Amino acid sequence: MCIGLDIAWFGGSKNNKSSQYDFLAAVLISPETANQKLRICRVSLVDRDSDARLTGDAIFELLEQNKDMYERVVFAVDAPLQAKHRHNLPVRQSLPVKGSVERRACDEVLSRSRIAMDKEAGGARGWHPNIQPGAPIAPRINALINRLKPDFEIWTPEKAGSDKLVIECFPAEAIWAANRLGWFGGDSSAEQIKSYKKQKGKLLNESQVVELVKKVLGPFEKVYEIGLWRKLVDQLLESILDDEQWKKDGMYPGGKMLDDVVDTMLCLAVAIAYSNGTAHLWFDEEVPDDGHMIGPGRSDVGQSSKVESEC
Repeated sequence: MCIGLDIAWFGGSKNNKSSQYDFLAAVLISPETANQKLRICRVSLVDRDSDARLTGDAIFELLEQNKDMYERVVFAVDAPLQAKHRHNLPVRQSLPVKGSVERRACDEVLSRSRIAMDKEAGGARGWHPNIQPGAPIAPRINALINRLKPDFEIWTPEKAGSDKLVIECFPAEAIWAANRLGWFGGDSSAEQIKSYKKQKGKLLNESQVVELVKKVLGPFEKVYEIGLWRKLVDQLLESILDDEQWKKDGMYPGGKMLDDVVDTMLCLAVAIAYSNGTAHLWFDEEVPDDGHMIGPGRSDVGQSSKVESEC
């Protein structure tokens, strides 16, 4: 089972009810894939769910419902999951003050490597991810990780093959990597692909939602069998367009409830890529406990199940 989760690090904004949701998507990967079904869940974060109880319950309910159908779980989360302890940093706040957060070793590895790769390719042209400092880990994320233990292991080089594995991904890195691998084609601009992030305050009709979602998710069919990924995206759209939590008088407010859907599916694509051995990894071998990021695609796709630290 591959799972993607876009999680609100602090349970959403106190004064914005529409931000108080997490979104889950899962799919079973097996030789018998003809009737592939996407499982999705939008979790309403009552009182902002500071202890991640509601989201943890949704994850374990998903696993319980399908417990006889999988042998392994790869669970990709859009959040920093690991960071070595830093004595000088306070508990992370939703609006951190200067000096209260720091980049982790994996953040620095990704940043340096990304800059070098973009320079070699002639420039980033807007595709580059803006990397948030990952340390310290947000309290709600720590709470979720504690809920998942001891069932799940967080990725380390030694635990990369665990039966229940949690991996960290970064949707903006996934988009950047997909572009570097040529998945979007030369006619697509970063502004067009990332436009789903620019819809806050707008009301979208059904065709606009479909266009925004397919524009960014379509090329990720490279991580899966093409027809099956397209089916998953179609199933996603059918479900969210009927979502009464989101739909308002036949229209769909842009903003976090749209962002969550796309970012969760990007996490799911990363989980699928990892399970297929077609992923790449960023981490510092000298500081393996200071985070990692995994993204879709590799230079020798399909030739090995080993995850490498380069696209």
